[in-house]
Amino acid sequence: MTQTYPRIYRFKGWVLGGWLILELAMIAAGVAAVIFADEMFKNAAPAGWAFGGLFVALGGVALLSTVRGKLVLYDDRCEYTGILGTRIMRTVEVKETRNVKRQYGHLVATVVLKNGRKVTISDFGHLDDLLTDWLDGFPNAEAAAEVGRAEALLANPAFGSNPTERAYHIDADVDRINFLQWPCYGLLLWGMVWPHPYQICLPVQFTLPVLGLIATLASRGRWTMLEDTKGGRLSIGVRLFMAPAMIVALRAFLDDDVVDWIIPAIWGVAAGIGLTVLNVLIERRLTWASAAGFVILWSAYAWGGLLYVDTTLDPSPGRAFAVRVLDKSEGEHMDTLTVTKWGPHASGSEVHVASALSRKVRKGDTVCIYVYPGRLNWPWYAVDLCPRGT
Repeated sequence: MTQTYPRIYRFKGWVLGGWLILELAMIAAGVAAVIFADEMFKNAAPAGWAFGGLFVALGGVALLSTVRGKLVLYDDRCEYTGILGTRIMRTVEVKETRNVKRQYGHLVATVVLKNGRKVTISDFGHLDDLLTDWLDGFPNAEAAAEVGRAEALLANPAFGSNPTERAYHIDADVDRINFLQWPCYGLLLWGMVWPHPYQICLPVQFTLPVLGLIATLASRGRWTMLEDTKGGRLSIGVRLFMAPAMIVALRAFLDDDVVDWIIPAIWGVAAGIGLTVLNVLIERRLTWASAAGFVILWSAYAWGGLLYVDTTLDPSPGRAFAVRVLDKSEGEHMDTLTVTKWGPHASGSEVHVASALSRKVRKGDTVCIYVYPGRLNWPWYAVDLCPRGT
């Protein structure tokens, strides 16, 4: 059947109705959060106003985009109408497409013009052959990058002496990395969501980046701890380095309470720089931006690991300070108690406690702060109920 121009694409029927209902519900939820901020957010009414205002703004923008949005395809150009107006993309002026994907039931793509301007368009759930042919008529950036990555891998002599041998070893290494993928993701989820038993979970997380370094060294130029799309190496970074390093740092931030954070941070950065130097020697090819990223990730990893050693491996009984609770507040991950003077801290200082402990105490109650010297001589503390008779 002959296609005629112009072709108009926009939300219609039940799809249009569904989006309008969703966006109006978002606006209504935002308005409710603003009106009932005191009841919903207790003592944090400004947070309720900000939360509600954000929902109203997002819902309003989405509603305006749904009502105004349309795509009109002509034989020599494409016109996209969004919130801020209409953008014209003449076929001869288009350089390439990027990020072509399905999102919430409709196709979304970024069209890059030769003058550098970018226009993100949608088919509004009505993709047809004519629009598909128009998009397919331009080079796709992701497809070109994938071709370049494949060519770089085949050009890497670490995989073999000829293209056939390299292709064989590339496929074998991809299978090995994919085999490691799900166990590693399972371990990462364990450390992030439910790190129990703690004495087993944290050492496992701490070991993964070390295994990544060893695997990278053993690969002799085939694997990398980074996302290397141009260097012809396969990446293991997310599974064995980036994610576990951040989990080790996250667990230290949430679970460890040291009296002075400055000294551990300095040692963490120093150890991170040392690990970065070792990583650079193993990787051999590294940009300044990559090196800076390595310093941040390795420092976070080293800081979390050192705090784990300092607190978990501390055998001392600790010294108890009985303090009175002046105030308490709830947090998303930990609650906070405002207490009287203890150790070097003046009255009115705050300590973090688990929600289970916070629910057991009230203002005026007495709790005990146990201060430990630390395995690495970085004092840390834990809060608990005092023994009877204290």
